[in-house]
Amino acid sequence: MRWRSSPPTRGRGLKSSRRYLTRRYDVAPHAGAWIEMRFNPYAQLAGWSPPTRGRGLKYQRIFESNRQSNVAPHAGAWIEICTPKVLSSPMRSPPTRGRGLKFTGKGEQGKIAPNLLNRNFQSDKPLYKLVTDVTEFSLFGEKRYLSPVLDLFNGEIVCYTLCERPVLDMVLDMERELVSHKDIEEGATLHSDQGWQYQHKTYQKILEDNHIKQSMSRKGNCLDNSVMENFFGLLKSELLYLRDFKSIEEFEIEVHKYIKYYNEQRIKSKLGGKSPLQYRKKYEEAQVCTN
Repeated sequence: MRWRSSPPTRGRGLKSSRRYLTRRYDVAPHAGAWIEMRFNPYAQLAGWSPPTRGRGLKYQRIFESNRQSNVAPHAGAWIEICTPKVLSSPMRSPPTRGRGLKFTGKGEQGKIAPNLLNRNFQSDKPLYKLVTDVTEFSLFGEKRYLSPVLDLFNGEIVCYTLCERPVLDMVLDMERELVSHKDIEEGATLHSDQGWQYQHKTYQKILEDNHIKQSMSRKGNCLDNSVMENFFGLLKSELLYLRDFKSIEEFEIEVHKYIKYYNEQRIKSKLGGKSPLQYRKKYEEAQVCTN
């Protein structure tokens, strides 16, 4: 395949260049190199191996330097890997706004609360490490929003709210139900993402008054709250995608039934073949015998 002196920006040439880099993952020290950075910045996962000599090694060093310094793998990143002969526009800096900013780096800790959980999803006692988030369901031209709290000790859904709109009261009602729980540990941690509801002063005040520590994921990093995301995935794959609902009201009823089933009957291998509720009861019985 012959390449032009400058990168194709539209038409058939751009499509061909994508195909080329889909089936071949060596670093191309020519017009194709920028497309590799733009559309497949981590091509080594698909069988690409780094170059060991020649001009390709230079581009690989630049790529590694950019990746280690959290340079955004967006449309502007290709300029860092191209030669001056190829460039038709000046060097670009990482984006400061818009969609490109969302994918820059690994994310930063929030200004409201630090990432206390730090992906340590293990808990040796109930109601000590808790995670929360909000997910959306869209059916029959309407939307419903679920805001649960999950206990990392046994994966149990401690409390939740299901509302028509993602308003502040949805999260506050969930939070008030949580703090009313008589067995909640003093100094417990409640982890969330950096959603606007969790940054609200009222939300923070309720946590502070009840001696609960607030923890937040890093910006744009869903893996910091992966346990909660996993529950949403189970709920949608085992209920939403498998059932044909007749109305949005029927769906709401089934969500309540599923969460009850999830807590009381759905067994987990990591809990020794027990449901979250059975696992917690066994722990409580062991504590009574110990005392």
